[in-house]
Amino acid sequence: MQRNTLRFGIDSGMIVTFLLVFITGMLKMPEFLALSGFSGMVVPMSRITLIHDRSGVVFGVFVILHFALNAKQLVAMGKKLLR
Repeated sequence: MQRNTLRFGIDSGMIVTFLLVFITGMLKMPEFLALSGFSGMVVPMSRITLIHDRSGVVFGVFVILHFALNAKQLVAMGKKLLR
């Protein structure tokens, strides 16, 4: 697999898992539910928590892979900025 294709796949996975973590995190906030008008709605909190937790772990794996694939660029930019 080409490196750019791998990077694109990892970045796409980061976007999808971030959105899952963000949306389910918002749904878990009582303040958001009250302000949005969804407070009377029955929300399957156990399922939302499961999705939130698992997608958070997958997101973390994608971030680690992203940093590993871009380590040389991150170090080079860090050195350049800290001069």
